[in-house]
Amino acid sequence: SCGGGKYSDALKVMEKYCYAMSSFSDDLNKDTSAADAAKAINAFSDSIASIMPEMKDLEKKYPELKSQKEEDMPAELKPVMDRMQKEIMPKFMGAMGKMQQYMSDPAVQDAYKKMGETMSKM
Repeated sequence: SCGGGKYSDALKVMEKYCYAMSSFSDDLNKDTSAADAAKAINAFSDSIASIMPEMKDLEKKYPELKSQKEEDMPAELKPVMDRMQKEIMPKFMGAMGKMQQYMSDPAVQDAYKKMGETMSKM
């Protein structure tokens, strides 16, 4: 790519993470069965697992990004962080709530457990 700021690599990874969360939310909000929910959860876990090595590399390269304070966020990353907080997270939380109706299904339970294990490695 031409140019790009100091955090252009971080921005790309954050965009992948946003896409994974949005896809999960969209899939879960349109799915109508436990099997579809399990499929969406597993796809999300796989997406996160594939992004995780890049995220870990970025944490080493840019330790300043670990701060959870908005004022510490580099200006270059603020637009994607704002989108994450204002648009993607609310949809994601809604999808997580919708998922609860399928939690009695063993396939959903397995997928949810896998997701928890994947997320705990972040």
